[in-house]
Amino acid sequence: MFHRIDRMTVEGPTFLNVTFMDGVFCRYDVAPLIKRYSDIFGPLENGVLFSQAKVAAGGYGVVWNADIDLCADDIYNAASEVVR
Repeated sequence: MFHRIDRMTVEGPTFLNVTFMDGVFCRYDVAPLIKRYSDIFGPLENGVLFSQAKVAAGGYGVVWNADIDLCADDIYNAASEVVR
């Protein structure tokens, strides 16, 4: 199943608050990705870049720039807090 994001806000230095089109809300911490995959996600340690997160066209993920993005399904499945 493909999950799609309805809206998203940035909270603090590494958290995304995401509401999906099915009404599920989750809080997702990007810090583990920044640490584990620093070659890809390392630039997000820059708070200015992290704060520029946007919902991708169609709601299929979150994007920061042409090189850094996250799939909506990955956020949905790995979120630290989920409210259904």
